[in-house]
Amino acid sequence: GEGSNNTLAVDNERDLNTWLIDEENGGSLNGLMFQGINNLVGSKQNDIFSFTSGSSLSGNVAGGDGTDTLWRRNHN
Repeated sequence: GEGSNNTLAVDNERDLNTWLIDEENGGSLNGLMFQGINNLVGSKQNDIFSFTSGSSLSGNVAGGDGTDTLWRRNHN
C-alpha cells in the first residue's frame, strides 16, 4: 500500500501477460486492477508493460524470463 515498498509478481503459465500502468503506482494486470504497488515482476512467459502519459512507478520493472516489452504511450 501507500508509503511502503511492495512488489506485485505474476507466477502463471499464460503465454502473454499485459500490464497497463495508467496512474502513479497503479494500473491493471490482465484486466485486474492494482494500486499502491511500487515494483512489478513479470512471469516466466512473455510480458508487455505499457505506461500511459502521466503515469509512473516509483520502483522497478523486472520482466522475468521470456520476451518482455516496455511501451510508453503518449497522449496529446
